[in-house]
Amino acid sequence: VAVTVTNLVSMTLQAQLELDQQFNWSVPQVNLDIRDSHHFNQQILNSILGIYGFGNTEMSGGFVVDVNSANGKFDQWQIRFEDFYALNKKRKLQVDGLSGAVNWLLNDASNDSYLTWQSLLFAGMPVNQSEVNFNLSKDRFELLGRHEFPVFDGAIVIRELMADNLFSESIGMSLNAAVLPMSLK
Repeated sequence: VAVTVTNLVSMTLQAQLELDQQFNWSVPQVNLDIRDSHHFNQQILNSILGIYGFGNTEMSGGFVVDVNSANGKFDQWQIRFEDFYALNKKRKLQVDGLSGAVNWLLNDASNDSYLTWQSLLFAGMPVNQSEVNFNLSKDRFELLGRHEFPVFDGAIVIRELMADNLFSESIGMSLNAAVLPMSLK
């Protein structure tokens, strides 16, 4: 079974799956291509984000979500951003010029992920143009290599960041970081 849903302004959704005689589905594949995230957010996403405390988020630009399955359930994700912008004033979060791809596999090691941005506001702290390389596999996140994030006139250096058991009640985390001198001006 294959289905395509298109909104001429903002998105195209393509879904494909196999059905047996008892209507059990398997091998689902979904591709969601958001060309105008502002319109998509106004019509659909904002109400969903509101459930999780991120309502009134503004966004523009595009992104693509691919969800696939090797074992009958959704166990492979990829989200690709291209010049994406998002702002949530209440949560003090903002990203400008976000590009890159986030990959995830449930049962195996995934391809490495990378994100770049022109500017980022994280909990009210400005992070200038930078990039991050990481791996998100199974229930584990790992920053790949040393990263230096420019903040104000200094930087935060993360030498190691690893989190595991992401889908459980108790997350394990390892962090080795330093704050380079900054004047907070």
